[in-house]
Amino acid sequence: MTQRTNLYTKTNGWAVSGPYEDKVVVVNLPAKQANKKEGLPAVPGGIMIQLPNNIGTTEPITLKFELVDVFGVTKTLSVTVKAAK
Repeated sequence: MTQRTNLYTKTNGWAVSGPYEDKVVVVNLPAKQANKKEGLPAVPGGIMIQLPNNIGTTEPITLKFELVDVFGVTKTLSVTVKAAK
Protein backbone atom coordinates (compact mmCIF):
# COMPACT_ATOMS: atom_id res chain seq x y z
CA MET A 1 0.00 0.00 0.00
CA THR A 2 1.61 3.24 -1.09
CA GLN A 3 0.41 6.79 -1.13
CA ARG A 4 0.26 8.38 -4.58
CA THR A 5 0.10 12.06 -5.49
CA ASN A 6 -1.47 13.24 -8.74
CA LEU A 7 0.19 16.57 -9.48
CA TYR A 8 -2.22 17.31 -12.33
CA THR A 9 -5.37 17.15 -10.20
CA LYS A 10 -3.64 18.11 -6.94
CA THR A 11 -5.05 15.08 -5.12
CA ASN A 12 -3.58 12.46 -2.83
CA GLY A 13 -4.78 8.89 -2.60
CA TRP A 14 -3.81 5.35 -1.77
CA ALA A 15 -2.68 2.88 -4.41
CA VAL A 16 -3.61 -0.69 -3.55
CA SER A 17 -1.98 -3.90 -4.60
CA GLY A 18 -3.61 -6.03 -7.26
CA PRO A 19 -6.57 -8.20 -6.21
CA TYR A 20 -5.86 -11.63 -4.78
CA GLU A 21 -7.68 -14.83 -5.70
CA ASP A 22 -8.34 -15.91 -2.12
CA LYS A 23 -7.37 -13.14 0.32
CA VAL A 24 -9.30 -10.38 2.04
CA VAL A 25 -6.96 -7.49 2.83
CA VAL A 26 -7.86 -4.99 5.57
CA VAL A 27 -5.65 -1.90 5.79
CA ASN A 28 -5.69 1.02 8.21
CA LEU A 29 -5.16 4.15 6.11
CA PRO A 30 -3.57 6.96 8.12
CA ALA A 31 -4.73 10.53 7.70
CA LYS A 32 -2.23 13.05 6.33
CA GLN A 33 -2.13 16.81 6.77
CA ALA A 34 -2.41 19.12 3.78
CA ASN A 35 0.83 20.21 2.15
CA LYS A 36 0.09 23.86 1.41
CA LYS A 37 3.57 24.45 -0.01
CA GLU A 38 2.88 21.96 -2.84
CA GLY A 39 -0.84 22.81 -3.02
CA LEU A 40 -1.96 19.31 -1.96
CA PRO A 41 -5.05 18.71 0.20
CA ALA A 42 -5.24 16.59 3.33
CA VAL A 43 -5.89 12.86 2.99
CA PRO A 44 -8.66 11.52 5.25
CA GLY A 45 -7.88 8.34 7.12
CA GLY A 46 -10.02 5.24 7.36
CA ILE A 47 -10.11 1.53 6.73
CA MET A 48 -9.89 -0.07 3.29
CA ILE A 49 -11.22 -3.57 2.69
CA GLN A 50 -9.98 -5.23 -0.50
CA LEU A 51 -11.94 -8.32 -1.50
CA PRO A 52 -10.76 -11.25 -3.62
CA ASN A 53 -11.35 -10.64 -7.32
CA ASN A 54 -13.90 -13.46 -7.64
CA ILE A 55 -16.30 -12.26 -4.93
CA GLY A 56 -19.67 -11.25 -6.29
CA THR A 57 -18.85 -12.18 -9.89
CA THR A 58 -21.79 -14.56 -10.31
CA GLU A 59 -24.21 -13.49 -7.57
CA PRO A 60 -24.21 -10.68 -5.03
CA ILE A 61 -22.92 -11.61 -1.56
CA THR A 62 -23.48 -9.92 1.78
CA LEU A 63 -20.58 -9.27 4.16
CA LYS A 64 -21.29 -8.53 7.82
CA PHE A 65 -18.81 -6.77 10.10
CA GLU A 66 -19.29 -6.60 13.84
CA LEU A 67 -17.81 -3.42 15.29
CA VAL A 68 -17.19 -2.87 19.00
CA ASP A 69 -16.31 0.61 20.30
CA VAL A 70 -14.22 1.46 23.36
CA PHE A 71 -17.34 1.45 25.56
CA GLY A 72 -18.29 -2.09 24.52
CA VAL A 73 -21.19 -1.03 22.28
CA THR A 74 -21.57 -3.46 19.39
CA LYS A 75 -22.89 -2.53 15.95
CA THR A 76 -23.17 -4.65 12.83
CA LEU A 77 -22.30 -3.22 9.42
CA SER A 78 -23.74 -5.10 6.46
CA VAL A 79 -22.51 -4.57 2.88
CA THR A 80 -23.78 -6.28 -0.28
CA VAL A 81 -21.17 -6.73 -3.01
CA LYS A 82 -21.72 -7.56 -6.67
CA ALA A 83 -19.56 -7.41 -9.77
CA ALA A 84 -19.43 -4.16 -11.72
CA LYS A 85 -20.99 -4.26 -15.16
